Amino acid sequence: MGADMTHEPAACTVVLLPGMDGTGLLFQPWIAAKPDGFDLRVIDYPVDAALGYQELLPLVRVRLPQDRPYILLAESFSGPLGLMLAAEAPSGLAGLILCCTFAKNPLPWLVFAKPLLGGTGFLVSPALLARLGHRALFGRFADAQTKAALSGALRRLHPSVLQARMLAVLGADVSALLPRVCVPALYLSAGEDRVVPASALRRLVEALPRMRISRIATPHMLLQTAPQEAWKAVVTFLDHCRAKDDVEPRMEARIDRA
Repeated sequence: MGADMTHEPAACTVVLLPGMDGTGLLFQPWIAAKPDGFDLRVIDYPVDAALGYQELLPLVRVRLPQDRPYILLAESFSGPLGLMLAAEAPSGLAGLILCCTFAKNPLPWLVFAKPLLGGTGFLVSPALLARLGHRALFGRFADAQTKAALSGALRRLHPSVLQARMLAVLGADVSALLPRVCVPALYLSAGEDRVVPASALRRLVEALPRMRISRIATPHMLLQTAPQEAWKAVVTFLDHCRAKDDVEPRMEARIDRA
């Protein structure tokens, strides 16, 4: 099992695993809203190597803190990685936060695209994906600033890298590992998510019945569009961990943002 988190908030380290872009640049609104007493560490992914989950796993594993307890936060694309790591029960892991993510391909109807994405003659354009996905990701918060942030992050990736990550999502299924996740867990759920459907959360709840859920009325980019509300949910979760109160049934917290 992961480490017992009895340390004070000043010693709390949160390790961030980013979304599809893998750069960590889109965490900036979340980082800027950070309360005092948190040490945030972003693990970014290679921008020039076409790697799936199995190849990314050892790269992330070796960068986890070795000298202190930490919380692992896995956003969107990184959910399977976070679950794979939590199932290994690495030394120091005190809790897992899943944000708008999944254990299994959340869009099975897109399976038809796998042969196309796997073809050598087809490459996904990061610039085109940013234009097409901006509104779906940011919803009513989409504006010039969020568009520039998304485009800037995706522009760093070679098209083959983005293509490999999309294929990884379509082939994702770490469901068999879920019974081995023993640390306290929190799921940050976006009430206006147009990317990851509610069915992805239902699958996780079935396997992790004690996982706590915080529902926030935002689009998929929850940490970016509701950073204060997300931090409130995280701080409550950490208090729960410190109180060793994880024997309670799953609790749902609903936060609505006008």
